[in-house]
Amino acid sequence: MRSKPGTDSVLSKSTQHPCCRSAGLSLATVTSRLFIFFVTLFTCSLTVTAQTDTSSQKAKVLLVYDSLDKSTQIYIETYRTEVQKAGFTLDELVTRKPAAADLSKYSYILIYSRVMAFNMMSPVRNWLKAQNSLKNSNICIVTTASKFLEKNNSNDLVNLVKKKNGTLVDAVAAATKNLSSGQKADLVVKHIEKLQK
Repeated sequence: MRSKPGTDSVLSKSTQHPCCRSAGLSLATVTSRLFIFFVTLFTCSLTVTAQTDTSSQKAKVLLVYDSLDKSTQIYIETYRTEVQKAGFTLDELVTRKPAAADLSKYSYILIYSRVMAFNMMSPVRNWLKAQNSLKNSNICIVTTASKFLEKNNSNDLVNLVKKKNGTLVDAVAAATKNLSSGQKADLVVKHIEKLQK
């Protein structure tokens, strides 16, 4: 039996979604465009996640110091507390043996050095000298001494940083014999305030 004239055309239109009919699009075209849209959305989501992960990796700080003992404990503990408050992840390196290190994953290198027995040949100084390069490294230095030579030590470390092409963010030198524990901690607190995440 022959179908009535126009029947096929009517059936074809009835299978289309109202939105497709109004836009003059076929169901295959709409499906294809929806597929492309969701693939693009998924790709953008992965890109944002990757960028977030990269930012998280960069928000790391390396603390380099000579030793942890009674005289340095107040400084190191303050570093640990304040770096965490600032939203960074902290790694620590005690410079018993000078060796080159991979510093590329750190946003900042925090250096704490003290003058020991009127001797500026500290392990931290030797560690700085052992680095192949400090290029692209942001360096912050705190140097302390009981009475004097803190400025000499600080200047020596600053010159080493510049020689290795590092970027000096801040350098603090203080004679600490007459400072209270709170004042010693403040040296580090004000120092960490210079960091930008």
